[in-house]
Amino acid sequence: MGILVGLAGAILGFVGVLLFFSGVRGLMVPGRAEQLRKYSTVPEGETTQASVFIRRILPIARRLTPKAGPLRKLVKLSDMDRYLAAANYPNGVQPVDMIGLKMEGALGLFLLALLLLFAWAAKAPVFAIVILLFITIFGWFLPDVFLRGAAERRQKAITLGLPDFLDLMTVSVEAGMGFDLAIAHVTQRMKNSLSEELRRFLQELQMGVDRSTAYRHLRQRNFSPELQTFVGALEHAEDLGVPISSTLQMQSEDMRVSRMQRAEQKAAKASPNISLITIFITLPSAVCLMVALMVLNAIYNPRIFGLPTFMFGR
Repeated sequence: MGILVGLAGAILGFVGVLLFFSGVRGLMVPGRAEQLRKYSTVPEGETTQASVFIRRILPIARRLTPKAGPLRKLVKLSDMDRYLAAANYPNGVQPVDMIGLKMEGALGLFLLALLLLFAWAAKAPVFAIVILLFITIFGWFLPDVFLRGAAERRQKAITLGLPDFLDLMTVSVEAGMGFDLAIAHVTQRMKNSLSEELRRFLQELQMGVDRSTAYRHLRQRNFSPELQTFVGALEHAEDLGVPISSTLQMQSEDMRVSRMQRAEQKAAKASPNISLITIFITLPSAVCLMVALMVLNAIYNPRIFGLPTFMFGR
């Protein structure tokens, strides 16, 4: 009976894990235009091709958030907002929604682990409780893992897209376009995370936000070092009256040099890893080959090892 219960729990747990991860993957999807809803006239909730995350997991999380109670103190909303902004608010998730998502992750994995460990709880109750506790804690931090991964991927995409953007900006500014018009022109042609951030920057300027404040918001939303350097250079150029075209050209050259340096650093770090993997692959094979040769010599030439011949039937 216990085996049947354990098997049923394992099947239900496997199905539940698949459903859970298929929904939480919504946090990994780059944000859409929904992150600009505070500047948009589109009513909230109108989404196209809604994912499982939006239709199932996020509404449950928002219902759980008011019931968090003291668990709210375990979540630092300022950090959540920073990572959500860096990830472009994927699927419209807000900082307060992360409380419900963390509760949902902890509760979901707790129930799954409870089903899986039910058959073994009577035999090893202490072990089952410890495993259940660790799985619940893992479920609590699981949304953080997906969120930080999405933020890091988006910031990496911004870093990789910056040199090409600077080249196009340099050409546009040298052709006689104003700086803001050049940004609008380039972002229409480039469809990536960097263009999304710069379009939001232009929207803030159009709404009357001070340029220095818009620059600060752009830095706060992103933690890409190259983008931080670029925005800082623009601010200094405006303060000192340096031509924008020369600033863009210098920044573009610096970005390409830094990209080459990063590639060289990654190549240098890859060499020891490749050597280590090669050793782990070839060493067991070499040891097995040597042992096999020794065994064959012991069988066919036992006198070499000082063994009597009758041990191997010869």
